[in-house]
Amino acid sequence: MVGYESRSSNGCIRTSLEQCEPQKDSNRCFRVRETRNRTSTDLNCLKAKQVLSDLFLPQNYPSCVSQDYLEYQVWDSAQALFSSVCGTLAARATFEGLGVGEQSATVSGATYTWMLKMSSGMIGSIVFAYYQSSSLDAHCKQWRLFADILNDLAMTMAIISPLFSPFTFVMLSCLSSLFHALVGVAGSTTRAALRVHQARDNNMADVCAKDNSQEQLVNLVGLLLGFLVTSMVDFFGQVFVWSLFVMCTCCHLVCNYYAVKCVTMESLNPSRFQTLVNRFWADYRLSSDPTNLTMKSINQSENLFFWKLRRLPRVSIGVPINELHQPIVVSSTASAMFSLGNLTRLDCSQLHISIALSEACSSSDIVRACFVAYSCDMDSTRLKEHFTLYGEEGLTKYMDELESTFPAFQRTLNSCGWKCDDHSLLEVDAWRFSPIR
Repeated sequence: MVGYESRSSNGCIRTSLEQCEPQKDSNRCFRVRETRNRTSTDLNCLKAKQVLSDLFLPQNYPSCVSQDYLEYQVWDSAQALFSSVCGTLAARATFEGLGVGEQSATVSGATYTWMLKMSSGMIGSIVFAYYQSSSLDAHCKQWRLFADILNDLAMTMAIISPLFSPFTFVMLSCLSSLFHALVGVAGSTTRAALRVHQARDNNMADVCAKDNSQEQLVNLVGLLLGFLVTSMVDFFGQVFVWSLFVMCTCCHLVCNYYAVKCVTMESLNPSRFQTLVNRFWADYRLSSDPTNLTMKSINQSENLFFWKLRRLPRVSIGVPINELHQPIVVSSTASAMFSLGNLTRLDCSQLHISIALSEACSSSDIVRACFVAYSCDMDSTRLKEHFTLYGEEGLTKYMDELESTFPAFQRTLNSCGWKCDDHSLLEVDAWRFSPIR
């Protein structure tokens, strides 16, 4: 097709010359198509739309980001706006507790209180990062939601703190600062993990920059609302403060829940892997092809609250070989050794499986070992029956049967788009064993 465009004083006319199917009496024929006139208003709207896109969206959007990018950013911007209003109310309460506007308040007293707040937050963030940094990637969604819940709790403490004695105010302020520090660590790290998921064209920096621009715009709108809210607080009193705070907090939590819920990640973490294994065996044993292992379905069913993650299998991957206990089963590929220490107990509902990995094992071997371990945990009763009736030989045979099913499981995951050769989020430790020659 050959196109020509002419522009008039009040808009433009685009004329396209298109080739069509030849007729019997001619070799070629052409169709002339003329679009409508575009007024200057239309052109200005297009330019404004392009400017906004350049300001707040990554270059080459939407092909350069994940499919859930827009939905997540809408929910995330909404929650940030509600959080900004709550933050204004919390800041006002903190200043009130520090004695701003009171003649009896001293600058030194406010400084000491502020120093205690800041130091407690710094210490808390260091301790939290020490204990939980390794799980922030694997449980990115859960920590993201946890951080926002903790943020609301911290702001609630800041608002109620002026109602108590000076000593209680200092304690609540320090605890609020501690929670804010934990929110800072969990929130920033999980945000980075989500940006890695969203960037699809080696454009991590661009996605981060535009996400920051969106955040600054929302914060600017939040500041404007903060001016309005602050003036209304002095007029309506504490009833208005609490009513607005409760409403904004509820909206903030709802927006955060749906923001995390809409994220569709292709990587395997313990929660998603457990759901994949359970659903695979449910269909495989019925001699039917697994049809509910799509990324959208699995991500939608993922547990987002930590108290529900207690149901995850107790599997330790990459442990030192001296921590293995009898009975021990070596995988058919000799890339892993399984320790089922609790299997000899009467109650095997709390089966704890430890896996030692060979230094020669690949990423696929690690995922294979996890598949066997999660399958054993899912059907621990049957596992114990094999061990009781046939001893370690029967146990080895049963686990070899599970391992032989892994190629079918792997093909199913590949067909659904999962990164089934990536074990980085399965919480694998770094210990490896090597045979003594």
